[in-house]
Amino acid sequence: MQYIVLYRSAEVSNPTRTLLGSKTHTKIGFWNVRTMATATKSAQIAEEMKRYELDILGLSEVRWPGTDRRVVSGLTFIYSGREDGKHFEGVGIMMTPRVAKSMLEWEPISSRIIRARFSTRHVNMTILQCYAPTNEADDDKKDTFYEQLQDQINKTQKHDLLVVMGDFNAKVGSDNVGVE
Repeated sequence: MQYIVLYRSAEVSNPTRTLLGSKTHTKIGFWNVRTMATATKSAQIAEEMKRYELDILGLSEVRWPGTDRRVVSGLTFIYSGREDGKHFEGVGIMMTPRVAKSMLEWEPISSRIIRARFSTRHVNMTILQCYAPTNEADDDKKDTFYEQLQDQINKTQKHDLLVVMGDFNAKVGSDNVGVE
């Protein structure tokens, strides 16, 4: 049996500000952090986000189990990890207080995909933060990931601005020995 959990609260379902508009700029970034297992890593990531003046930062390989919404160094962090308690995979989105106030909803799809939707001035924006399996992963894992991603793309409301970002484990170059 599968469960879909859509997180809504009074704070989330009634955004007080819009994220994008003619008078605001929103800077979005991505980082494969390899792990957030140490206590100092979360604070370090938050400081780097502030240093680069990012409003939204997508994170891969968070390696936190479960799903939650937390405040880290004054920034809101939503994440989706494995449900079996293992510290592998995991994705998240870290955001400034201004962005957090414009969040309409968020949904943990799997330990490799998280979705968040934000209020903007003219259209809403949906962000899909992803962490794809490597080429070495078995075909079932890869197929499941890409089916889930396509399903989320298809479910995105027609007029939403869609941002798909993350670590897709792509390899470039001419050395394709052993590649299907």
